[in-house]
Amino acid sequence: MATPVHIPKLGLTMTDALLEEWVANEGDVIQPGDVLMRIETDKVNADIEAEGSGVLHQVVAAGTVIEAGTLVGWLVGTAEAAPEVTRAGSSLPGRIAASPFARRLASDANVSLDDVTGTGPGRRIVAADVREAIASSSGDRADIARTHSPLVRRQATTLGVSLSEVQGSGPAGRVVRADLERTLANLGADRDAVSATPQTSNLVPLTGMRGVIAERMVNSLREMAQLTIGADVRADALVAARASLKHAAQLGGPRAPTITDFVVRAVGLSLRVHPRLNATIRDNAIHLIDTINVGIAVALDEGLVVPVISEADQRSIWEISELSRELATKARGSQLTLSELESGTFTVSTLGQFGVDFFTPVISSGQVAILGVGRTREIAAVEHGALVVGQSMTLSLSFDHRAVDGAPAARFLQTVADFLADPLSMA
Repeated sequence: MATPVHIPKLGLTMTDALLEEWVANEGDVIQPGDVLMRIETDKVNADIEAEGSGVLHQVVAAGTVIEAGTLVGWLVGTAEAAPEVTRAGSSLPGRIAASPFARRLASDANVSLDDVTGTGPGRRIVAADVREAIASSSGDRADIARTHSPLVRRQATTLGVSLSEVQGSGPAGRVVRADLERTLANLGADRDAVSATPQTSNLVPLTGMRGVIAERMVNSLREMAQLTIGADVRADALVAARASLKHAAQLGGPRAPTITDFVVRAVGLSLRVHPRLNATIRDNAIHLIDTINVGIAVALDEGLVVPVISEADQRSIWEISELSRELATKARGSQLTLSELESGTFTVSTLGQFGVDFFTPVISSGQVAILGVGRTREIAAVEHGALVVGQSMTLSLSFDHRAVDGAPAARFLQTVADFLADPLSMA
């Protein structure tokens, strides 16, 4: 009996995925647990294993974006024919692989992706391909001008040249730098102005994880009324407690929690007291969330991921330490699952390891606040009239002013600071 192969739904928010590669070939004999294909979602890459056995018949080609649950192949017996539906695989639901920016640009310009040729990795469609299609299908020079590269548009603005007045010699009539020079020469402009314009030697396409991050950060700032406040927090007791735990670890005790682990614990406890910051806004209403799930931003070479510690308010500092270390290791090895990336209700972002004191973190979509953590540093402080050396750290809280005002946000920040000033209270 034939066994269908579907694109699995790996998480609550997953809607589709790129079938990046068929690891198993057409006609291979498959056993349960064999890796069939590799898929890419907007959050993770995942190898999909076979749940049955049989000969693989592929329905959908690699490089196609498929909705979750879509049939992409069959596992059939050696003497069994694949169902006839596989003969018309092109009629199955699927979408041409394209970056998020390319899809938005095509939608805004009312351009069908079926008419666009992809030039990105694996023939994926990138924003430049959509701009090319827009230029090719438009007879309006003003519309064509809007498809020129950001560099050319910036140069034209700097030099006071209207792109609608420039005859382009690039693909589909696009204006290139040489066209600007020629136009300036014809107008008697100073050619040295063009030569002085900085040139880029390398381009990093906003695709894949970088593209998703860029899109979400822009959407976050556009959709929320974000405000950041900061406070310096005395960290003498925190530094002393961690030093004691590190010494105990050297003597055979458990590995000492990091400063970030203590912050996550403090945030979890503080959100119990200030539930308005553990919320989301939808349908023109503030929805308070009962479960406190704290995400920890982890920097990777290709971007940023935020694995989540669920029920952070109910976990001990040791549990948080073990989980955060495990999630960070999986993140750097691209082994996180969607369930470990979803359902975050608040985020902690740390830049202290890079010598940063204060910054303005951007709130994750679906949340109303994020806490930035700066470095722990020595300071000169006055205590009881005497000058002493103390430890301090700066916390930066960005919050959505639609959900919470400045005073409640400041009270939350003070509660976090109080817990960090007395780490034993979090035991």
